[in-house]
Amino acid sequence: MKRTLSTVSLVAMTLVGAASLDQVAIAQEMREGVPTTLQRRPPPPLADQTPSINAFREENKRVKRPRFVVFWNRDFSDEVVTYYIDYQARALEVKTPTITRNTTTSTNMHTHANGQLHGTRDTRTTTSTRPGSVDAQAYEYSGTVRLNKDQARKNLEEILNWKVQGSFKNTMIKGGARLIDRDMITRVQGKDAKSNEQVNTHGLEINAMLGKADYMVEILLAPSYESQSGLAFQVNVVQVETGETITSLYTEAMPPTREVKRYEATDRGFQEYVEQEGYSEQAVGETLAVRTMEELTGYWRMMAE
Repeated sequence: MKRTLSTVSLVAMTLVGAASLDQVAIAQEMREGVPTTLQRRPPPPLADQTPSINAFREENKRVKRPRFVVFWNRDFSDEVVTYYIDYQARALEVKTPTITRNTTTSTNMHTHANGQLHGTRDTRTTTSTRPGSVDAQAYEYSGTVRLNKDQARKNLEEILNWKVQGSFKNTMIKGGARLIDRDMITRVQGKDAKSNEQVNTHGLEINAMLGKADYMVEILLAPSYESQSGLAFQVNVVQVETGETITSLYTEAMPPTREVKRYEATDRGFQEYVEQEGYSEQAVGETLAVRTMEELTGYWRMMAE
C-alpha cells in the first residue's frame, strides 16, 4: 500500500510541477506593461523582370521575329579587306657537335604561334668531328601570314565570361529572339574556300550576315571598379542591311538585389553583416539581356506610332 501511495504522490507532484511551469511561461508572455515582441520585417521581394521579357516577346512577334547575330566581346572593325604578306626569314643556331652526319630536311608548315601561316621550312645540318668544330643549323622560313585578323577581347576570366554570355543568350531566346551563330554562318559562307587560299574573311563575314541576319548585336565588356556589378557593358544594335543604329546602350547590368542582415558568432560575440541576395554572374547576363530587350521594345513601339 505504501508503494502505491508513493507512486500516486509522484504522479501528482509531476502534474503540479508541469502546471507551475506552464503558468510561469504564460505569466512571462502576458506580463503587464511589457510590449509584445515585434517580428523582423521580411526583406522586400526582388524586382521581377518578367514584364520586360513579355513586352519584348509581343513586339518581337509583331515585327516578324527578326534574326540577331551576336558579336560577343569582339571588335567589329571598319576593315573591308583581309591583308596578307609574304615573308622569308633565316636563323642560325651554333652548338657543340654530338654526331657526325650531313642532312637536309623539308617540312610543310601550316600554323605559327603568331598567326596563321603556311609555307615550307628547309633545315640543313652540317657536322664535323675535328677538334674545335661546331654544329651549325640554318633555318629558312617562307610563307604567308594574315595581318589584320579580328581578335576576341581578353577582358574577363573564361568561366565568368561563359556564365554571363550563356545567361544573356538564354534570356534573349526566352523572349522569343532568333539568335544566329556568327561562327556558323561564316563557315557556311566560306565552305568552298581552298586550303592555303588567301580568303577575304571580312567580306565573307559581311556576306554571311547579309543573307542570314537582320540585326547585329555588338557587346563589348570590361571589368569596372566604378560599377556596382563590377562590370561594364557597351551594347550596339545595328540593322545589317541598312547600317542603321537601332540603339547604343551603356549599362552595368546590375541585377535586382536586396540587402539582408545576417549575424555570425565570433570570439567577440555576434557580429552583424549585410548579405546581398540575388546577385550572380548569371543574373548579370540576364539583366544585360533585359536592358537590351527594353531598348529594342522602345524602338519598335516608337516606329509603330
